[in-house]
Amino acid sequence: MKRLLVSIHEKLVFFAPVLVVIAIATFLVFCTYQADFIVTATVFSEEGSGSDAASAGLFNALTFILPAIIGGFGIALLFKYRKKLTLKAFFGGALFFAGTFITFFFADSILYIIRTQFYGIFILDMGPLYFSFIDQEPMIGMSEIYYVMIICCGLLGFGMAHILISRKFMRHTKNYAILFLSALMGAFLAVILPTYTIIILLVGLSIYDIYSVRHGPIKDIMKYTLEDENNYDHYHDQTTPTDSDSITQHSTGPGQKKQQRFGCIALRIDNVLDDDHNDDYDDDSILTSMTYSARDWDVGIGDLVFYSMLASQPLTPYFIYHHGADLMSTYGLWIFWLISLFTMIGILIGFVITIRLLERNSMLPGLPCSIALGLIGFLGSTIILSII
Repeated sequence: MKRLLVSIHEKLVFFAPVLVVIAIATFLVFCTYQADFIVTATVFSEEGSGSDAASAGLFNALTFILPAIIGGFGIALLFKYRKKLTLKAFFGGALFFAGTFITFFFADSILYIIRTQFYGIFILDMGPLYFSFIDQEPMIGMSEIYYVMIICCGLLGFGMAHILISRKFMRHTKNYAILFLSALMGAFLAVILPTYTIIILLVGLSIYDIYSVRHGPIKDIMKYTLEDENNYDHYHDQTTPTDSDSITQHSTGPGQKKQQRFGCIALRIDNVLDDDHNDDYDDDSILTSMTYSARDWDVGIGDLVFYSMLASQPLTPYFIYHHGADLMSTYGLWIFWLISLFTMIGILIGFVITIRLLERNSMLPGLPCSIALGLIGFLGSTIILSII
């Protein structure tokens, strides 16, 4: 029994980052459905027949993929020329803006649900659109509530950006921030992008991920980052006695830890005197700040964002109203949770395959396996349920 509990615990820890971001994202996306928030942020509308919608999705996906490619090469140049302050300012500003805006977006939908569906529980006066206690004059207007929300969301966005960029926080604290921010961004993209755009976007980014890791900017970023780490290790070796002579690329001895990364990541061997201390090591690497770090592998924030975006897509208002109307009338709302579950299972299987393949490769893209199997689960379950 004890062995079984240990095995279950190890599996939960292994899947924790993917499960957590998907759970948070699906909850937030479902809140937008409950609030009936239908928002699209694309250049081309997917209204119309299947071919027209697919064509619009292709052009919409290109408007996201092309800037991503250009931005990837630009960031690689910043790594090449060691523009650390510029990188921190760029990532810090982007994280602050994303965290603040997206948190407010979902907080607004949750507040709307409270005001319209649970006012009896919270004793809300819905007539003049502000909170009040029964038989009392209105005390808190909606404008004041929104001001407070903006301030709180701004503080939360600043806090997440500061945690990820600063060296003052331990690794596990950065992990929590990475998971929450990834779920926010994945849920937001799932809500504002229509279905065909998301499918084509994920396929395109998966293909680009393969190129980028093997020959493109991610490979260059890893090379520049590892050069900096080697310089740090060289200085550290000159000042602190270690067993570094026993380190090789294929094995580790006492006091060493093999750390494997995928996505925007490569295999790395670290010389560490204390494994427990290393788990909370607060290095100054921008790349490390943008990854969730487990004991033996890291996963990049981009991978977590797209995992959560795909898994939460079946619960978006756009998908339910535009592609799931027949399913809704036949089965009810629970069927979309089932599609999301099949999608998540595909992503998790791809996640396991990627980790296993990483044992024999020094560098692997994190998107292709998980996205491919996740799309099979998403599209396959949708088609089968529509037929039966």
